Amino acid sequence: MPAGSVVLLRGFVHGMECEAECELLARRLPSNAAVRYSQISILKTDPALPDGNYGVVFDGHFVAAKKTRHLWVTDGEVTRVS
Repeated sequence: MPAGSVVLLRGFVHGMECEAECELLARRLPSNAAVRYSQISILKTDPALPDGNYGVVFDGHFVAAKKTRHLWVTDGEVTRVS
């Protein structure tokens, strides 16, 4: 398991011709890591968002996610965005 603390962050989900704010939990990695976060869990966003593929942007990072039957699952690696 990666070292670091679990933090609550705010971000945005984009996709399915929609955009909404979200709250997520992430493991913050040590400051010398190339990517600052891992293990992303989306906790709260607009429940009216349709099922489908989304991008999640938070604190200068991006992760792909999918909403299916009101559940969010992140898909792939967290990357930095400029």
